[in-house]
Order: sequence, then C-alpha cells, then structure tokens
Amino acid sequence: MAKDFDKALGYAFLLLKYRARSKKEIIDRLKRKGYPPSSTDKVIAYLQEYNYLNDEEFARMFVSSSLEKGWGPRRIKFEFKKLGVGPKIFERFLATRDFKDKKKEKIHQLIERKIQFYKGKKNSTQKIIRFLVGKGFEYDEIFKALDELGVKRF
Repeated sequence: MAKDFDKALGYAFLLLKYRARSKKEIIDRLKRKGYPPSSTDKVIAYLQEYNYLNDEEFARMFVSSSLEKGWGPRRIKFEFKKLGVGPKIFERFLATRDFKDKKKEKIHQLIERKIQFYKGKKNSTQKIIRFLVGKGFEYDEIFKALDELGVKRF
C-alpha cells in the first residue's frame, strides 16, 4: 500500500514537473496508470496539503497563458471544462479587471495583426471577425474592438 502511494506520488510529481495541472488531470492520469483509488486520494491530499496542487492557482496561470495564445473567453471556458476546473473559478477570473484589460489588449493586437495580413484584400473585416469568433471571442467584444480601432465593419 505504501509502495503504491510512493509510486503514485512520484508519478504525480513527474507530471507537475512539466506544467501545473488541475486536480482532475492528476486523478485521471493516476487512474489511467492503474493506481488504486486509496493511493490516488492520499496523493491528492498530500499535494494539496503542501500546495503542489491548487486549482485556483492553476486556473490563474491557465487563463493568463490562454490569453497570451489569443484565446477568447468561450474557448477558455471550454478548455476549463475539459480540465475539470469548476465554472465558479472561471467566472471569478472573467470578472476581474486584469482579465478584462488583458482580453481587450489581446483582441486589439489580433485585429491589428490581421489588418496587416489582409491589407488590400476583399472582405478582410469579415475574415477578421470569423478568425476572432474561431478563437473564442464574442461578437459584441469583436465589434466593440473594431469600433475602438476605427475599422469599418462592412
């Protein structure tokens, strides 16, 4: 039993060495490796007790890196669900001033980059809108950013 715990803990640390992970990710990976639920529970408790596993901190880092990738709120929320991070945590981050400022800055960067890319081509604004929707931004956010940058919509 202690041997299973030690192996499972070692594997969990190996996973955390590469990047921060959610509680659900660690549980799923330990299950996939065949560790018994009792060992998995002890590993999770240990990791949380010593703050190696913290869904709140993981979510903060995930949101920040996702925005850097150019993902919008819809895409981030979808990924959150897959990673098993609760919607309450996501909604809390969505409401922060920091998130709103970074989101606005990122959408402006993406629009400016695409304006240069599509310079002189037909339907460039429509292509930019489709690109941003695909990244997970809402139409109202896109239209507001286009207006702020003085880009004609149609």
